[in-house]
Amino acid sequence: MLVKFLIDNGQWRDCGGFEVEDVIEVQLRLIPLLVGKTERKEKQLMQLVPKTNFYFLSGFATEIDRSGSVEEVMIDCGLPVRFERDVKTVVAIEWGEAVYGAGYLIGCVSVDVAKLHKPIRGKVVKIEKVSSPENDFYFINLDLSQAFSKPQRRVTWISTSIS
Repeated sequence: MLVKFLIDNGQWRDCGGFEVEDVIEVQLRLIPLLVGKTERKEKQLMQLVPKTNFYFLSGFATEIDRSGSVEEVMIDCGLPVRFERDVKTVVAIEWGEAVYGAGYLIGCVSVDVAKLHKPIRGKVVKIEKVSSPENDFYFINLDLSQAFSKPQRRVTWISTSIS
């Protein structure tokens, strides 16, 4: 299985960068444009637009953190994917509920260990640098088809938030 996600220049610098063929550990996170509850009881992670990091997911809420004004939810959609949303504007998601979402998949290679965290490991098969006037971004294609025992790159720190 291949998954494509985006990391920003700050994440790239924090981990010291990496190369094709490196094994990395990453926490997948969805920047949701749409999230809701569903009756469908299936796990799915599907790229909606080819060659982008725009995905649809469905699965089950396995962990929830409601500290502060943000609800963080870990979804098992075949892979562990985390998303955040403002608790004042939504109906709360409960543990075990079936959930769907659509949005942009990003990767956190620098990890906040105080938050929900279930990283995946995979081999980098492609890196595409995209520059903008404000920041550089990197599209990463990660091969998850093999079991990898140890990442070659890992950066961890404890903080109160990830931006």
